[in-house]
Amino acid sequence: MFRQIDGDLNTSLFHFSRGQELLTEEFQVIKNLHDTFSESGTQNILITGVALGINKAKAEKAIYRLSQLGIIKDWVIAPGGWFGGGIFNVEYSEFDSESIRRSLLQTIRKYDSGFSFAAIETLPKYATYKKIVNAPEGYSEFDKYLLILLQWSYDNFAYNRRQSLKSIYENCVKLVEDPSYTKEDFKRTLENYFKFNESSYVLQHIAENPRDIERWFEVFYENEKLLTDVEVKSLRDNLSRFLESYMYNPGLDMISGLVRLWLDDYENVDGKSRFESSLEEIQRFEQSQIEFILTHILKLGKEFSTNSKNGLAESLYKFFNDESFLYKIQSALGDDHSLDLIVRQATVKVNTIKNRIYG
Repeated sequence: MFRQIDGDLNTSLFHFSRGQELLTEEFQVIKNLHDTFSESGTQNILITGVALGINKAKAEKAIYRLSQLGIIKDWVIAPGGWFGGGIFNVEYSEFDSESIRRSLLQTIRKYDSGFSFAAIETLPKYATYKKIVNAPEGYSEFDKYLLILLQWSYDNFAYNRRQSLKSIYENCVKLVEDPSYTKEDFKRTLENYFKFNESSYVLQHIAENPRDIERWFEVFYENEKLLTDVEVKSLRDNLSRFLESYMYNPGLDMISGLVRLWLDDYENVDGKSRFESSLEEIQRFEQSQIEFILTHILKLGKEFSTNSKNGLAESLYKFFNDESFLYKIQSALGDDHSLDLIVRQATVKVNTIKNRIYG
């Protein structure tokens, strides 16, 4: 398929797909290794790819997957094991079903702090994992944990690559199609992407501590003054590097949505969808945290354009549709969307009263 596409896109798609096995095939390889060699607490176990009918790369990848589940503690390549199917000297951890479950959660939560088995049952974004958890009785607990790990690994890897390609694509398109976007702007965007400044450290902190909500809004201020449009663009470019590594992070998603609102680019994939994903997560926060976040969102929203204020009001009311909050949105933003809703609600009330009086 890729041979039909000329240029750098062909190369990018090749690297995107390279090394990706079908989940069912990788699952079978790892399960075969586990059934053949795994024994809790054993050491100096020699594992060979030849015994499993696979090459060295696949064998080591399978060993690595078991280490992510806390089953394998460490491994080294044994003498003479660099070629063919490979030979590995493996040390196993003390493991059971509960420790595997904990290790799975620990692995995924490094990148998605909100991941849990309770979340799998309730959140639409984890629908694929819910199907795995509710798999037929023929699947053991180990099978399910392994399938969740493989599905998450694929989702995370594919997301990383897509997000990276998206950033490159958008900047190349702007350079070609937007006369106001110069070569110097393109160069500056790339520099901002790799730049490490105060905002970078805050973003890294949020990536690792997504519930530290007070830090979410720090990036929009410098010396207690709001950023300029140029500085917000720099923040957008710097943020894109972090978004490539974190598919779900309420703090980074919130910042990304607000940045795109500020720059009138809310319909971008990193705008509305991320912002509303963050709001969905925030609904489960403590009430005091919710009030803090919404207050600071509205404070920033006052600086947005009319169109962005409407988009912000629509998203906020979608998740926090209390009538008193609707009036708070209108008071802070003066937007058309909340005003229209208020008028409609008032009209319904007036008509209800008229019907009661006049029948």
